[in-house]
Amino acid sequence: MSASTTSLASREYWLARADDVRAGDTAVAGLFDVCHGPADAVRPWDAGTASRLAAITGGDPVLGWTVVAAATAVALRRFGAHQAVTLLAGPPGVAPFPLVVRPRPGSTFRQWLGEVRVEVAEAMSHGESGLPRPALALVWDDLPDAADVALVCGATGIRARSATGVGHLLDAVATVLDEGLADPDRTLAELGVLDAAAAEVLAGFNRTGALDSSTPYRDLLLEQVRMRPGAVAVRDDTESFTYAELYERATAIAHRLRAEGVGRETPVALVAPRSAWFLVTAVGILFAGAAYVPVDPASPPARQADLVRRAGALIAGPEVPPFEGLVRFDPSELRDAVGDGPLQSAAPGDLAYIMFTSGSTGAPKGACVEHGAFLNLLATRVVDYGLRPGAPVPQTAPLTFDLSIWQLFAGLTSGATVCVVDDDDVRDPAVLLESAVRLGFACFALVPTYLVVLLDEIAGTPGLADRLRERLRLVVSTGEVLSPALAARWHAVVPGVPLLNAYGPAEVADDATGGPVNADEHRHTPVGRVLPNVTVHVLDTDLQPLPPGVVGEIHIGGRTVGRGYFGAPALTASAFLPDPFAAEPGSRLYRTGDRGYWRADGAVVLLGRADNQVKVRGRRVELGEVEHLLESSPDVARAVVELVDESTSARLVAFVSPAPGRQVDDDSLRGFAADRLPDYMVPHEVVVLDGLPRNNNGKVDRLALRGLAPRTGSEADYVAPRTELERVLCEVWSAHLPAADRIGVRHGFYALGGDSIVGIRIVQEAQRRGIALRPRHVIEKQTVEELAKVAMWIAQAPPPTGGTGDDSGPLVPAQLSFLARGVPNPNHWNHGVSFDLNRPFDLAAITAAVEVLARRHPALRTRFDLSGEPRQYAVPDAPPVTEFDLRGVDDVDAHAHRSATELHERLDLRTGPVSRFGVLRLSDVPDRVVAVVHHLLVDLFSWDLITEELAALLRDGDDRALPPPGPSYATWATMLADHVRADPSRLDVGYWLDRDWSTCAQVVEDGVAGTEGTVGEVRTVLDEDLSRAFAAAGAPGGPTVYERLLAALGTALRTWTGTDGDVLVHLGGHGREDVLDLDPTRVVGYFNSAYPFALPLSATADDIARQHRAIPNRGLDFEAARFLHPDPGVRERLAAVPTPRLLFNFWGTPTYLTAGDDVLGGVRIHGTGVDRDPAMPRLSALECFVVFAGPLLTVSWVHSRELMPVDRVRELADAFTDALGTTRTGSQS
Repeated sequence: MSASTTSLASREYWLARADDVRAGDTAVAGLFDVCHGPADAVRPWDAGTASRLAAITGGDPVLGWTVVAAATAVALRRFGAHQAVTLLAGPPGVAPFPLVVRPRPGSTFRQWLGEVRVEVAEAMSHGESGLPRPALALVWDDLPDAADVALVCGATGIRARSATGVGHLLDAVATVLDEGLADPDRTLAELGVLDAAAAEVLAGFNRTGALDSSTPYRDLLLEQVRMRPGAVAVRDDTESFTYAELYERATAIAHRLRAEGVGRETPVALVAPRSAWFLVTAVGILFAGAAYVPVDPASPPARQADLVRRAGALIAGPEVPPFEGLVRFDPSELRDAVGDGPLQSAAPGDLAYIMFTSGSTGAPKGACVEHGAFLNLLATRVVDYGLRPGAPVPQTAPLTFDLSIWQLFAGLTSGATVCVVDDDDVRDPAVLLESAVRLGFACFALVPTYLVVLLDEIAGTPGLADRLRERLRLVVSTGEVLSPALAARWHAVVPGVPLLNAYGPAEVADDATGGPVNADEHRHTPVGRVLPNVTVHVLDTDLQPLPPGVVGEIHIGGRTVGRGYFGAPALTASAFLPDPFAAEPGSRLYRTGDRGYWRADGAVVLLGRADNQVKVRGRRVELGEVEHLLESSPDVARAVVELVDESTSARLVAFVSPAPGRQVDDDSLRGFAADRLPDYMVPHEVVVLDGLPRNNNGKVDRLALRGLAPRTGSEADYVAPRTELERVLCEVWSAHLPAADRIGVRHGFYALGGDSIVGIRIVQEAQRRGIALRPRHVIEKQTVEELAKVAMWIAQAPPPTGGTGDDSGPLVPAQLSFLARGVPNPNHWNHGVSFDLNRPFDLAAITAAVEVLARRHPALRTRFDLSGEPRQYAVPDAPPVTEFDLRGVDDVDAHAHRSATELHERLDLRTGPVSRFGVLRLSDVPDRVVAVVHHLLVDLFSWDLITEELAALLRDGDDRALPPPGPSYATWATMLADHVRADPSRLDVGYWLDRDWSTCAQVVEDGVAGTEGTVGEVRTVLDEDLSRAFAAAGAPGGPTVYERLLAALGTALRTWTGTDGDVLVHLGGHGREDVLDLDPTRVVGYFNSAYPFALPLSATADDIARQHRAIPNRGLDFEAARFLHPDPGVRERLAAVPTPRLLFNFWGTPTYLTAGDDVLGGVRIHGTGVDRDPAMPRLSALECFVVFAGPLLTVSWVHSRELMPVDRVRELADAFTDALGTTRTGSQS
């Protein structure tokens, strides 16, 4: 065979495996984002393993490497690489190559060694792959210099060198190797990754001690009746029952039920609102030996009917229709029930209740819980939550939420008083908290979503926190993932009141773990330790236990495990497994579908779901149930439902394809769903597609659905504006969302490519058009139709706060960041803009316009007091206006440049002025106005305002046609400082403090960035077609323009540097987020925010979007905490984060760059003087600024000529331009 033929065969071999190599590498690389073990480690083989390894390989190092590679692949399968596993293979004497293998759980270890050996030999025979280097390298007695995670193995052991935790992986490899070589006929599924010591650690986590929960429920209540018969057992707003009354009436109800044939384990559906009488009735059901089945009376009749038909008896009012074959009782009839006498107490194995939750098969699934598990939950809650005799226990949860079980029944076993809080009061945080103070609630249990609302109310009500601290002993978060930021905020707002986190599905009697959450949880909040009589196991797909720090699926065993799903044996068998870890025969294990890991201290961390189950407002939703319901419509052939989690809310979106010959109307289909599902399960939006996208396996491609949503701006979706307000808003949207064909009142803001920057532009334009609006209104309402409901004409709106002559305030983080650099001449760091005067104006007219402009915007007449704690304050003096007569000069531009430089050099932060204006009188061309403002008081968005208002003031002579001025910049600075001081826990700093930034490369490694006098610039302008294509290419919900630009930057840097990995980038933001109760859109000031970001050079735009959206509060918290946080330790740790030497900023579409009317035109930002001291040290060695100047995408690369030759920067600029063409669809290769 010729050399060319061999080369061709090798290329074909590697190309055929390229997708598998990439998939396996992605799976492996992702493991080290979630493993939390030690980084550098050495694990010697034990003597037996080393001896067996030598025997099986005959000392051949290539075979030795192959055996270790086989064990490594099995260990990686345990850690989550369930399909392909890719390694950068480094057998001795061979150039490294990508090896992709697929551990099959049914193979024996002996068979597996043979399979890997064949794969290694074949790969080695095909030479250099030409494929990207995988993340995980495994080499023999040698350490490569290019791999994210390197494992080095030999005849005596294995070691690692990495910045990511791999210590657990070494343990796992050693254990798999030991077990596999000791018994090579064991299947891979039987090989664990825990040695005896590690297994004992996990066993210790489940040794929780015994808790007696054997006394039957009726006997527990009877004991309370004997001790405190006259004490109130339950109350609501209208009635109450003592323990004696409750026991007597519940007994009578039980006898009435039994007289009608309701007996042991008969499911009794109770359809009634929450009330004291509801609880009496529920206790009566339990006394009868029947199973309590709560049904929400507010749910659609069709869903009520579905649940009631499965029951054996019904308690409901006349509003619920009759059901044939069911024994039925009216609640009012039961009030008159009489009867006493002995009742048999339920046995631990009897059915106590059925809690119906959302089911993936298309119907609700009923989790059946027996009395043993039920009693264990109640006993745990009494002890852990301190439910003492007489203590008021608030019952707030919906009856179909499993949290309601212990709220209803636990307090009655300890002599407490159950307080049923009215639904309207629960929805009103002010009323609920007033009730807590008035009634003395000692314990609250609620979902994190509602905890946010309560904290807002507490923080905004003077003295409320102190009154609550006198009564509350603890607050319990449950039902959703609790963020570290929310936990920290609780401790800051209500210090001294413990916050507990609890976890457990309905299938295991509500809770399996619980425990306190500290204020300093940075990465994830734990859900506590294992509760008494419960066991928890974190297992891989082969049901092998995993060590602390390694993510797997949470399984729950012990006394708390439920019986299964009502009437669904197959579903039960799939979720309730034989417990291989239990000593008691017949024990079962519940497979939760939740992903999590053990912490080293025995606490469990919950990360999220491994399937299509989601949470909406804390309630479980199986997307499959909604999909099946939609597919039951005769109009629908196929439906897929996704949870779209945007910045302000999560919503369900249904993608459907019509049945043959049918048409789908979105409103009708939503109505169809609303008649059959609870409101939280009804899709917010329906998207109709001819066919659903499929992946290579023939399955629905859920990730592709977002990109296939129909064009929101299409004619088919168009609904014309119906009022003048809607008409103007549609015009405003059209001006700033040009990708749409035309905009109607129901088109979605995000679907049209909107983001926070565009939202600010829309608000500014709306205010210019006389409409009062806030940025958060645009983000929250998302359509013109909804926006018009909160917008109003400015004449109808309350007057905004304007600036006054004595405005003063602290410095904002961006200002403090600049001053912290300690530059030698801070006065010369400015912005400058030049305009052509398209009409003749004398100096007096221009001066008058500048005076009014400065009166409206105090930032233009600010001074700084930098002694002690820095302050800024406004003075009455308007900026000077200087006239330069350049008529008749030879080189106009050179003289104009010198004149502007003179303005720049005459600013002073302390004594003023901080802004100057110049009028350049010219011959044969229009005169010019030059505006120079210190950068500490102006940003890009400020120039839009300055340009707009200066033109109007020159044209009209006054500001009567302008919108009212916004609040002063100093007012905003004061409110920001107060906002941080009032609740520092609002600042989510864990994102930056928890990361090891040393793994990120810098574009300039020596830390030098040059000086302003050495600056050069390379500018590229995309043609109009490419610019428009890039702007319009975003998919609804997909990567934004900003995120696609970041992906292109990563691709360009990878090409330019020839390396991979992460590069440290300073990301700039506009900073005008609507986080305060103040509108910043018409404020001149320096709002910019900057924060470090680890830019992965090989990431797709979708990957970038996920990482970028994970940054807390759009990065605002970084500088706010670094300079304003009251804890000096936090400030010092943030100051230690490396400063990126590459700055990236996307400016959107500034209107001033293309301004032009009968007054001002010819805008220039270049050649407007020396705006910075040439000797000033630069913060960034390289800056990339991207802006849409009109329709054209313009990219500026500002660099230090001493550090980066211009030709080298041009190479990067060209690479970036090429990359823009590959990221328009939101992904890249």
